[in-house]
Amino acid sequence: MNPMENCVFKGILSFTLGGAMGGVFGAVFGSHNNDYMMHPRWEYMNTRQQMWLSWRQMRNQGRSMAYNFGMVGLVYSGVECIVEKERASQDLYNPLIAGCASGAILGASGGPWAAATGCGGFAGFSVLIDW
Repeated sequence: MNPMENCVFKGILSFTLGGAMGGVFGAVFGSHNNDYMMHPRWEYMNTRQQMWLSWRQMRNQGRSMAYNFGMVGLVYSGVECIVEKERASQDLYNPLIAGCASGAILGASGGPWAAATGCGGFAGFSVLIDW
């Protein structure tokens, strides 16, 4: 059996690769964020302390984005794989259904409006990418 036909494997692979990409994005964007300069003792810190503070912010931003990208990859690829297997077809409805379900799942913690908006946004983007 091809490992890419296994939904669990696809989900774990998407989580791993999405996490790696999110970590890189977070590190790059975190290094450009200047919130650490608002630290009340910034002007009294030596260079080593300033570098440590900026490194901590970059690391935290990288971890946060890695987790978020990984979860999006895990949920979307897992749902799409399950939908594809249940429908036994590869057409434009699979990314539509998977995108809507993934957006709703990821936005559910924000309430019904966030879930509905996530459903529409993910579904539209998924169809646009796969079309």
